[in-house]
Amino acid sequence: MQSAKAQESPVKPVADDHITAIIPNAKRTINERAAAVYGATLNQFIVQSALDRAGQILEREETMRLSERDSRTFLAALDSPPDPSQKLIEVLKAHSNSSNADCSAFIFSISRTPRGSAQTRRR
Repeated sequence: MQSAKAQESPVKPVADDHITAIIPNAKRTINERAAAVYGATLNQFIVQSALDRAGQILEREETMRLSERDSRTFLAALDSPPDPSQKLIEVLKAHSNSSNADCSAFIFSISRTPRGSAQTRRR
């Protein structure tokens, strides 16, 4: 049975890592004021602000937005892909000869597939 003292002490989460930043006093003061308005500690505010900004940057850099016209063009290209170029076939053959023999069946199939015979599945 645990003592009353052991039951009362809250479990504190352990931080996974630490980041140290050296900033001018004026910038720290601005962050402290913003954290107070936000209702958070300075550390909580800085971590949340960094996460918010990181999410914005990643969304901007990793998301492709297409117009309706460009979306239709893209989907049409997926439905009817062009035949592989001779250069692509040569590169795949060179790759399969140097690193992975399993590519040879794929290379053979794309070089022998008649145009427009590919099946497209939509979900």
